[in-house]
Amino acid sequence: MSDSQSSEAAAGNTGPIRLILILVGVALVVLALVWWKGSGRQAARDTLIKDYGAEIEVDPIDPSAWVVMLKRDDLSDLVEAGALLAKMGSVTTLDLSDCPQLVSLDGLNQVQTLAVFLLIGGPELESMAGLTDLPNLSQVSIQSCPKLETSGDLAGLPKLEMLDLYGSTGLEAIDVSRLSNLTSLTLSDAAELQRLDIKGLPRLEQLYLEGCRSLTELTNLGDAKALTDLNMSTCHELSRLEGLSSLSELRMLDLRNSPAGSNLAELGTLGKLETLRMGGQPELIDLKPLTALPSLVELHIEACENLVNLEGVPASLASYAAFTYCPKLESLAGIERAKSLERINLAGCSALTDISALESLHSLREVNLGGCSKVSQVDLLLTLPELQIVQLGGSGVPASEMSKFQKKKPDVIFDFSGGGEF
Repeated sequence: MSDSQSSEAAAGNTGPIRLILILVGVALVVLALVWWKGSGRQAARDTLIKDYGAEIEVDPIDPSAWVVMLKRDDLSDLVEAGALLAKMGSVTTLDLSDCPQLVSLDGLNQVQTLAVFLLIGGPELESMAGLTDLPNLSQVSIQSCPKLETSGDLAGLPKLEMLDLYGSTGLEAIDVSRLSNLTSLTLSDAAELQRLDIKGLPRLEQLYLEGCRSLTELTNLGDAKALTDLNMSTCHELSRLEGLSSLSELRMLDLRNSPAGSNLAELGTLGKLETLRMGGQPELIDLKPLTALPSLVELHIEACENLVNLEGVPASLASYAAFTYCPKLESLAGIERAKSLERINLAGCSALTDISALESLHSLREVNLGGCSKVSQVDLLLTLPELQIVQLGGSGVPASEMSKFQKKKPDVIFDFSGGGEF
């Protein structure tokens, strides 16, 4: 073999060797990066446990991710903690309920994998800054934060489905217009909130505004076509609910102590309504505005000072009916339409004298006549085949009658001890 042939053969042999060496080098670099990244994650985890009292668990839905709870009394923001959480890996749930000195959420947007954020009881929280540009965030619950005055910019939360700011008593402004995937919004007890626009929320199903005592404007309610639950209880300043009749999917409506319930005609258009709670509506004289509600099974009427009879009770009423503390209600005439009714509460109806209409309700299991001081005869109830409990505390029925009742209905409880709701 000539020298030139030997050189060519040697060169040919070095090619595969060089390739192998390159691949080995790349593998070593990758291993080094993996080790470095792993050690960085572990270091971040250790620091969170040591300096922030972190409790870390595997996400039950995604075993490759983490659920983290921080417990540090003097934590005021998340600038440093957020960086550590980002280094630790995929953190999907973060609970800061044991960080009572938290003032702002600055730094939270470093945790890009975050899906659920919880802060239950933040007495010092003033700002939600940092709660933005989190592409995977789907649930936010920030409750009982009295110093929180504004939601700030909630843009950059394309997957947010649930926002709960319950007990943010100082909240004055919130913009939810860009949360197009929102299905549940809770602003209960936001006593300083005066205006709310829910335009741009086509998927909204639940809206809880009870205790928003200063609310004067609720706009674009009629656009929330998917709404199933609406609680407006104790919204003292809201005089009208524009668009209520457009909520064809509504199942639950609470209008207790809210002037917005004064437009009774619109209630009759809610064909899928199953539960209705009303109270403090002087306009309500009888139940004729509710007659056309074909799906209503549960009805709460309390402290309606001018309710004089139950004419117009929906025939669908079956689960529960309460007509409590209605001072002018003397007769239950009309209730016989609800032939499948199982429970009725008449507590505190001090003028009630005639309960004869109950005799035809053969499905009744529970009757509350507590505080009905003018009801003195209840023998007709003894004919009801399904009867289980009768509350008579504060009624006109003497306790001495109990022995007679027990002889005729030994399996029925006759309670003379109180007069409250069951």
